[in-house]
This record gives sequence, C-alpha cells and structure tokens, in this order.
Amino acid sequence: MSEEQYYGLLAFIAAYFGLRKVYARRRTANATQSAQLLARTLFAETSGFPKHSDRELAGICFVALNRAEGGYSLEEVLQPPGRSDYGVWNTSSRFRQRWEDAPTYRAYARCLEVAERVLAGAVPNQIGNRALFYHPGGLP
Repeated sequence: MSEEQYYGLLAFIAAYFGLRKVYARRRTANATQSAQLLARTLFAETSGFPKHSDRELAGICFVALNRAEGGYSLEEVLQPPGRSDYGVWNTSSRFRQRWEDAPTYRAYARCLEVAERVLAGAVPNQIGNRALFYHPGGLP
C-alpha cells in the first residue's frame, strides 16, 4: 500500500468512526511552518466555517504577513500571544486553545489549503499593506 493510499484509508476510517484527529495530519506533516502558523490562526479566527469565504481567509493571512513585516517573525506575530507593532493581540485563553487544537479538526485542512495558496502567490493581495482588521462577530 502506498503512503497516499494509507493516508486516504486512514481519513476514510476516521470519517466513518467520527474521529477528528487524523484528518489533517498528512497535510500538516508536509506543510511549511509558515503555512501551519497561518492555518492555525485562520482556524482560531473563523473555525474554517464555510460562511467565511476563501477571500476573507486570504485577507486574514495578508494581515498577518503585513504585521510580520514590522520587524517581527511570522511566528512571533501569530503564536499566542501574538506580538506586532500594534501590541499583543490574541491573549485570550480561548484563542490560544483554538490555535493549539486547530490541526485536530477537519476544517483545518481548508485553512491550510488557503494559507498554502497565499504563500505560493496564487491569491492576489487585495488589502495592500493593511495590518489591522475588524472582526464584527468576534470568535465563532
């Protein structure tokens, strides 16, 4: 059995039995650290819900990338409590828990896919150099 078949079977078994922990494991193992950091943040901000468009998720990625241009690494900006020229911004224990648990959820795979596309330059930056955004509903 090839590695691709193995992980496909594993995902099927997990879906069949209602398990969450293995859905994104293979993609996470192959993803870059930057993509994983962005994907965790996307999940913590949106839960990967379909009501949030890929365009919205990409905008969140670009906000993070813009904040990292202020002299901080992407990890410093995104890993709770995120630091940037705009202060510490994600200090709640709820955000940290969602950020840490993100790879264990099925929706994380979508967040990771969007993050990888943004980093690959496949998504145009529609927010320019903006480093702030308004989240009217708070965390989902």
